Amino acid sequence: MMSEPNIIFALVALALSGDLLFLAIGAGVTLHPYSKKTNLSVALTFALVHFLMASFALFIGHLFFGFILEFARYAGLFLLAFTALKFIFETNKIKNHNRTFFVEDKRILLGVSVASSFNSLFVYLAIGLLFPAIRFSPVYIYTAVVFLSVLFGVFIGNKYRPERFGRFSKYLGGLVLLFLSIYLLIK
Repeated sequence: MMSEPNIIFALVALALSGDLLFLAIGAGVTLHPYSKKTNLSVALTFALVHFLMASFALFIGHLFFGFILEFARYAGLFLLAFTALKFIFETNKIKNHNRTFFVEDKRILLGVSVASSFNSLFVYLAIGLLFPAIRFSPVYIYTAVVFLSVLFGVFIGNKYRPERFGRFSKYLGGLVLLFLSIYLLIK
């Protein structure tokens, strides 16, 4: 049976991957012709960038925990709730066709990977503040989920070209993060 922090980490990884699934579906729509090698390359790029960003944020969260011991829990909860609300409000503002990018240009791919990883920066900074004893296991879980989410999203986007699935996954991810922040506040 999974412990409570591991369940929280798995839910956080799934919630954050909703945004990446949205991006990956957009990438899949623009990917012609479909290539397994390109799909794998996109998924590995996102996984590596998000792994580095989440690892850095978790490290910084642990580092600052000692300095802001009294406020660490509330700072972490604020960051988690902020990211959740950002996810929810973004789904209403952004149209699907504005979120596509061409995966053939490596600089654009890397730029989109880094830009999309700022959500994980905030969330894993919050995890570092909320769970100071936890080391890197949540980052490994998150990296695996990111890889699979992007791999699946590019495939789905190219094959079926869904319009609303990506927006729904991002909205659902925001709700999960908001629920977790409320749960951790009450706990």
